[in-house]
Amino acid sequence: MFRRLPDPNLLPWREDNARDFIKALRQYLALVANQLNTQIQDVGPDLASAAVMKPSNAIHYVTGVAAIDTIVAPVGFSGFIRFVVGGAWSTTTADNIAAAIAPVVGTVVVFDYIPKLSKWFPNA
Repeated sequence: MFRRLPDPNLLPWREDNARDFIKALRQYLALVANQLNTQIQDVGPDLASAAVMKPSNAIHYVTGVAAIDTIVAPVGFSGFIRFVVGGAWSTTTADNIAAAIAPVVGTVVVFDYIPKLSKWFPNA
C-alpha cells in the first residue's frame, strides 16, 4: 500500500527556509570573524603607567604610579585588554575611562572597550 507524501508547502524545512538560514548563518559568522579580527592579540611589552596609555597587545604588565586618564584604542578595535598590575597606578575619569579605580598590585584589570561610547570600562 502506498502512502501519500505530505504537501511540500507544509513542510517546515523548504528550500526557501534553507536559503534564508544559510544567509543568516553567513552573516552571523561574518560578524564573529570581524569581532575576532578587530581584537588585539598576545602579550605585549611592559608599559609604564602614564596619563595616556597606548596598548599594542591584549595583555600588558603595567608598572609605575602615574594615574591613567586615557587609553588609546588601536584603529578599528573593539573588545577588551588586560593590564597586569605591577605598580600602584590608578585610573581617572578625566577622559575615556568610565570609572576611577586603584587596583591592587598583583591583580589583573580587564578593560572592556565600547566603540559606540568611546569608553573603556574597568572590571577590577
